[in-house]
Amino acid sequence: MERAAVLWPVADPARRALGLRIVDGRRAPPSVRRARAAALRQRGLELRVRGASFRAIAGELGVGLGTAHRYVERAIREQPALNERPERLREYRAVQLERLRVALHAIWPAVLLDEPQAVRTLVAIVYAEARLTGTIMRPGETL
Repeated sequence: MERAAVLWPVADPARRALGLRIVDGRRAPPSVRRARAAALRQRGLELRVRGASFRAIAGELGVGLGTAHRYVERAIREQPALNERPERLREYRAVQLERLRVALHAIWPAVLLDEPQAVRTLVAIVYAEARLTGTIMRPGETL
């Protein structure tokens, strides 16, 4: 009995365009699966750089939350070091600093009310900003 080609069971046209097909009831060969995963990792990284949450990335790629996180982490490791590409480093820092500013504005009313969780979040935001800008002091340093 001859089996018909079956489309991979995903509704997302972007994933379908990546060649997600099962031919004659068999999975795609490993080389095709690796190429497909690499394309999904790159797409996940692009979405993350634009500020998408991991949930949004998972939904866009049609994968689970943990898989989306692993894809983005691996894509970051596969990228050339940010220090080797100063324009990318500046872009990354600008995006991250803007995110921190938005977060700071969101929690500021609670900080003014001395809510403990808001104060802890404020400290984390200030620390993250200091790391990004290189203004963090090492232990034992003084002004």
